[in-house]
Amino acid sequence: MLPFQKPLTLHEVALSTYPIGLECRRCVRRTLLQAEDVGARLNDPRSLTEAGHRCRCGSTDFEVEHFATPSKARGWMRNV
Repeated sequence: MLPFQKPLTLHEVALSTYPIGLECRRCVRRTLLQAEDVGARLNDPRSLTEAGHRCRCGSTDFEVEHFATPSKARGWMRNV
């Protein structure tokens, strides 16, 4: 995330049609998650970190990608 960008909120994740991508900054693991996977609900202003989401390695430091199309999500996963 760039310094001027605000974190993606659970409300924004809940509104998203396509999965979001998370890339751990510690272990570089990438994953695609649907709103149900992270417990996203409308009107929830918390970020993924504030909601307690962690990578499998235990880190809460991750980059969040918001995709506009399913092909962008698949391409992001292929570019590991």
